[in-house]
Amino acid sequence: MFFTEKPAISIIVTVYNDAKHLEGCIESILAQTFTRFEVIIVDDGSTDNSLKICKDYELQDRRIRVYHQKHQGAIVARNFAITIAKGEYIFPMYGDDKLNESALFKMYEAIQNQAADVVYSNTETFDNSNDIIEMSLPDRNNPSGCDISVCSALYKKGDWKNYQGYDPNVDSDLNHWEFWLNFIEDSKKIVKLDDALVYYREKTTNVSPEDKKRVFEYSKNKHKKLYNAPFGMLLDSVKKLFKL
Repeated sequence: MFFTEKPAISIIVTVYNDAKHLEGCIESILAQTFTRFEVIIVDDGSTDNSLKICKDYELQDRRIRVYHQKHQGAIVARNFAITIAKGEYIFPMYGDDKLNESALFKMYEAIQNQAADVVYSNTETFDNSNDIIEMSLPDRNNPSGCDISVCSALYKKGDWKNYQGYDPNVDSDLNHWEFWLNFIEDSKKIVKLDDALVYYREKTTNVSPEDKKRVFEYSKNKHKKLYNAPFGMLLDSVKKLFKL
């Protein structure tokens, strides 16, 4: 497939030993009804067949670019990929998850028509169960809720740049929680779609209470405007964002 038009969306896929699931992930991307995208895949030092699978897809579709790094973690891989992304909007995902075929179309339509800064959706789990997760914004006082924090969302690359990317000082399993605090702190317009457009493969996280406490204290110091704001003003801001 020839692809010369500048992509509107850069899909960022981080991969680590996902050979069993990669084809399902990439096929769900290529099946999107919205086609103005590029795919940047970063293999984070996999020891299985992941890199070969990615390279095979790269040969089949010119929208796909594949990179390899020594194992440094998803945060480093994701930040590198976004640095070289050409799209105005970023959509990150993991190499073992999937998308509904209309995911990008509906999110792009919402971010354009509603002048939003961020668009995300509910999620459907798969593998062990098929449950709809009502995704919500992270609670600033509860990093333990990271297990149901938004991971895959459509947002502006410019905002990622302004926030200096995903913070490498934060544990991978809490990283999305901390990154979203930036949007909340700046009162960005966030739109949630009720459709379950992202299919999340269930997996366990191993974040200790000590790690959660450390990240919480770190985030309080980093996001002073958010944590020092009067609670009532913060609540009003969130209600306004979601028209509650």
